[in-house]
Amino acid sequence: MPNVFVLALDDFNRRQLERVERATDYRFHPLLGFEEVKRNHHGKIPDIIERASDELDRFAGSGDSADGIIGFWDFPVQTLVPILRLRHGLPGPTLESVLKCEHKYWSRLEQRAVVPDQVPAFTVFDPRAEDPVIDLEPPYWLKPVKSTGSELCFLVADDDDLGHALAELRQGIERFGVSFDQLLSYADLPDEVAAVTGHHCIAESVLSGDRYTVSGYAVGGEVAIYGVIDAFTYPGTSSFARYQYPSKAPAELQERMIETATKVMRRVGFGDEAFNIEFFHDRAQDRLALLEINPRMSQSHGDLYAKVDGLPNQKIVSDLAVGRRPELPRRQGTYAYAAKFYLRQFTDAVVTRAPDAEAIARVEREVDGAVVDLKIAEGTLLSELSGQDAYSYALAHVYVGGDSEEALQDAYARCVEELAIDLQLRA
Repeated sequence: MPNVFVLALDDFNRRQLERVERATDYRFHPLLGFEEVKRNHHGKIPDIIERASDELDRFAGSGDSADGIIGFWDFPVQTLVPILRLRHGLPGPTLESVLKCEHKYWSRLEQRAVVPDQVPAFTVFDPRAEDPVIDLEPPYWLKPVKSTGSELCFLVADDDDLGHALAELRQGIERFGVSFDQLLSYADLPDEVAAVTGHHCIAESVLSGDRYTVSGYAVGGEVAIYGVIDAFTYPGTSSFARYQYPSKAPAELQERMIETATKVMRRVGFGDEAFNIEFFHDRAQDRLALLEINPRMSQSHGDLYAKVDGLPNQKIVSDLAVGRRPELPRRQGTYAYAAKFYLRQFTDAVVTRAPDAEAIARVEREVDGAVVDLKIAEGTLLSELSGQDAYSYALAHVYVGGDSEEALQDAYARCVEELAIDLQLRA
């Protein structure tokens, strides 16, 4: 029975892996804690690598074998995993191929080499400079070359926006920059990329249109796509409202996205791992644009694939981690459609009422197929939450299934009503 270690395993993904364990012969083991890797990594990357390696060595020393290492979270987990795999002789992509996806500047250079018409105008700059030169006309987005969950990502339309964004970036970029620079030190970087540190930012022209995510994996020189997800934002914002599967995008558009994904992942030399790529499609101009590449499976989609296809896409990652050709059932799940909804608040507030574990369990029993991942507790000040985008606060992630899009909306509305979260707005 293969032993697969999961770096920074959290409770929600543990539930997904229990589904995989019931259907396969894998045995999953946590590798270090979620908090120490995901939340408290600042400046501690070498120490995390050594502690994880020691834990793997102790397991191997007990007479059993560590057969694979996986991780479901973004930075720094998705960058640590290839380092640990290489150290322990396990299958996985090279660190450089991962960085060609998640280092926003390096990734844009690689994308531009093969799909230049799908890449926005971009430039790199140091936000700590006294007078940063940003050679783009507004509106544009400012982002660190590495962040998570749209943290420190700002839309700039005028000088006031720029001043605010630069102030926030100068204050906060070290949260990512220090650890990302430590990770970059393990890679062989071309000179142009080596000059751009984790404390640099990228500016990109604004993309618009319908949003999609293509899920796939690369193995043995081949790129395979196993699903396309529709993404919806709250009206007038860049904040996600929900992911929905299967996609309602026209087949021809899906084929164009798949073709782009194949070209780009071959270009960066990615292999033996899952990935997802986010796209915009402007219907009026029929223009496809690539937003970003994530060199990992999307944990946000695991429950969606389980509800519709029969198993979460954590199964894909587990197969790849032990050198197996991935297999995922198709349309063998309980529901025709599934969605992940983001319950958000757009102004700061204090949580005056939040459901406890018993209340959440009751919602999950009463609303068929519902899964609730609560992000707040009573007394939480929303502006103190970590991992939030620059314009909203996520109160909960709510997963539902149904036989139609309308059924998804109805199930979500019932969940929100039953959760009965109360807020006191901040003046």
